[in-house]
Amino acid sequence: MDEENVIDLRDIINILKKRKWIIVYASTLTVTATLIISLFFINPKYESKASIVIVKEDARIFYEDRYTQSDILMYQKLLKTYCEIAKSNLVIDKTAEEFPQYKSEEIKKMVSAVPMVDTQIIELKAKCNSPSLAQNIVNTYAKNFIEESMKVLPAGDLKLLDSGKYMDKIVSPNYKLNLSIAFVIGIMMSVGIIFLLEYIDTKIKSKEQIEREIKLPVLVEISNSKSMSILNFCENLFFSERFFELESFKLLKNTLQYSKDLKEKKSFLISSIKEGEGKTTIALNLAVNLSLEGKKTLLMDFNMLHPSISSLFNIAEDEKQLFEKTQLDNLYVFSISTIKSANRKEILYSRLEEIFDLAYKNFDYIIVDTPSAAHLSYIQDISRFTDGCIFVIKEGLVDMKEFLNTKEILERTSVNIVGTVLNKEINLKYTRENAFKRKNFNLYTKQFRKGEYICQGKAR
Repeated sequence: MDEENVIDLRDIINILKKRKWIIVYASTLTVTATLIISLFFINPKYESKASIVIVKEDARIFYEDRYTQSDILMYQKLLKTYCEIAKSNLVIDKTAEEFPQYKSEEIKKMVSAVPMVDTQIIELKAKCNSPSLAQNIVNTYAKNFIEESMKVLPAGDLKLLDSGKYMDKIVSPNYKLNLSIAFVIGIMMSVGIIFLLEYIDTKIKSKEQIEREIKLPVLVEISNSKSMSILNFCENLFFSERFFELESFKLLKNTLQYSKDLKEKKSFLISSIKEGEGKTTIALNLAVNLSLEGKKTLLMDFNMLHPSISSLFNIAEDEKQLFEKTQLDNLYVFSISTIKSANRKEILYSRLEEIFDLAYKNFDYIIVDTPSAAHLSYIQDISRFTDGCIFVIKEGLVDMKEFLNTKEILERTSVNIVGTVLNKEINLKYTRENAFKRKNFNLYTKQFRKGEYICQGKAR
């Protein structure tokens, strides 16, 4: 078997945990449906039993040496024969005559004759929706069985051992058994549905999937962290530089700086297939980590529709300076929002080469934040001025075919995709793509105070 396609126990557990709500709903549904059917749609059944014993004419044989192996074999055959007589139409029809409300076929379904293992006893049962009627039927059935058996096969002596008793305990439906079976069926059905959904689900969900099918390296996996979000700066009035030192972002920074394939590259375009994958969060934290290491870094906001990085750093949009310094040493920001003309897009395209030439002359690293691949031509235009493109992939959000199509289009136009960042659990409500929708987005007014920043803005 191909080792790459082997799924281990941890993968199975993760698949089940991810869709555990299906297990809960399916098992609850089957148990509830079974309970309703058992209570309201199935008539309760009551059962009464009688027992018949087969003996020789001289009962003393049981206590004498004359009780041979041949006798044992004879009684075993007699037991089977008498059971068949009990099931015969002769006995059933005679019993049905005494209960005119039932046909012979109905009586036949109600009664049964079962030999008890390793004994000479036959157990007769009658099951119906009335305990008294079940008692009457089984006693009549036993009486008719003894009478007809002695006429047909008088080889043994049939004695009534126990007559039928009045039993008011419901034997059918068996609620505990039915609910247990329903629960197991619900679990099995839900697990089957989960693996079917997993099979037909073509979303990108793992590092191995990206490297195997997309054939792009995963530069880093970003795991869930409440402190990773942008808006958390202001939800916690005090925050330290340790926010920017999350291990995953440091790993991404180190990969770009020291990897033999990337260490010569100084500018990176950060994009994604869809909005809400966390690309702005990652671009911001990457730029901050580079600046904290003493690298003069430019964070460029090329989101034509919703530029917001200037607002994050409380930079006025009407300032004339092209590259604005932030409150962090070595970190500068360029935002398309500084271009106020109605023909912003045309002006930007005409000045792209000039802007990037100036950026390359003044900065060690350039991090470019762009819209999603919905604006693919825009990404193609800007990527001409960068050394490489990094795609952020939100776990379980992007379809594999969609990503491969985008990758093929970009590579045809010589866009250099150097790798991906797998965003496993960034809380999307805090990413820039959704943050611009909030009113009064005055997030940052920060100052250094003994290594800490103080957030004076208000997040709504």
